[in-house]
Amino acid sequence: MDKKGEVLELIDENEAVVQMGIIKMKLPIEDLEKTKKTKEQPTKMVRRQNRQDVKMELDFERLSL
Repeated sequence: MDKKGEVLELIDENEAVVQMGIIKMKLPIEDLEKTKKTKEQPTKMVRRQNRQDVKMELDFERLSL
C-alpha cells in the first residue's frame, strides 16, 4: 500500500490493527514495515483580542435603493 500509519493493536502473532489517517484496517504483520517515528509538529496557538472599539452603525450613504 505504501502508506504510513500507526499500529494500534496486535490481534495475534499474524495480524495487527493499523490506522492510516481516518482509516483503520486489519493487516497481516508480514505486510508491515517499521519506519522511523516522525516528530509531530507543535500546535500553533492563535491569540485573539476582544475588540471593544467596533462601531455598531452602518453607512448607507452610497447605497442606492
